Amino acid sequence: METSVFIAEILGLAWVIVGIGMFLNTKHIHGVIKEFWKREALVYFGGIFSLVIGLLMVLSHNVWEGQPWQIIVSVVGWAALVKGYFLMFSPDSLKSLSKKFHTEKNLNIASVVIVALGIYLLNSVGFVSWF
Repeated sequence: METSVFIAEILGLAWVIVGIGMFLNTKHIHGVIKEFWKREALVYFGGIFSLVIGLLMVLSHNVWEGQPWQIIVSVVGWAALVKGYFLMFSPDSLKSLSKKFHTEKNLNIASVVIVALGIYLLNSVGFVSWF
C-alpha cells in the first residue's frame, strides 16, 4: 500500500503541475508536440523513457482490485509501457493519433482533465485535505 500511495502522490502532483502548465501555455505545448514528432531520435528516446517508467510502475504496482485510484495507477503504468513500445517500434501509429487529437482546443480540454485526475489522486491518498 505504501508503494501505491507513493506512486499516486507522484502522479497526482505531476499531473496538477503539468496540467496547469499545459493550460497556461497551450500554444507552446502544441509546438513542442509538433517538434517532438519531427525528431526520430527524440521519439525513440521518449519511447525508452516511457517504457522504463511503465515497467517500474507495473513491476512495483500491478493492483486491479481495491480503491479506484489504485486501479488508475495500474492503468497508467500499463499505458506508459505500451506507449513506450509503440514509440520505439511503431511510432507512425501514434504520430497519426497525435496529429488528430493534439489540437490547441483538445490540449485545453486535456489539461483540465489532467488537473482533475491529479487532484483526485492527491485527495484519494490524503495528500492534502483542502482539495
